[in-house]
Amino acid sequence: MALLVGTNSWTTVVEADDYLQNRMSSEQWFLLPVTGLPGTGSKENLLVTAYYEIQASPIVDISANSTDLNVKHAQIEMSMFLLKYYDSISDGRAAIASGISSFRYSERSESYNTRDGGGAISLPANVTGLLNDYIQSNTTVQLKV
Repeated sequence: MALLVGTNSWTTVVEADDYLQNRMSSEQWFLLPVTGLPGTGSKENLLVTAYYEIQASPIVDISANSTDLNVKHAQIEMSMFLLKYYDSISDGRAAIASGISSFRYSERSESYNTRDGGGAISLPANVTGLLNDYIQSNTTVQLKV
């Protein structure tokens, strides 16, 4: 499926290119083709994957046809995060699915909070910061009597 704004994306490839033009460490983005075979690295595939990652997050609620600039920028930032860390994210999800809550690799230690969000890997802080207006907060309050 191709990228369709209002269906599986909030932003276009042209908007992403413009946003990333002056961003540090974005050279990998400009080496990618605009479109690609399903499942391959392309700008459209990354933007669509980022859209679905954000939509699947239990902490945000965003309309598919949002035109908010912060939402578009969050999708682009998530695309960059996926471009850099997609394999690591997949490995982390596999660990969570198999019941692992923490592990040590060499001198690096990794742990997952399996209580919140069903063990999901959280959205990056720069993405959630941009989506602050769309974050669902827990409004349940327990009153002491």
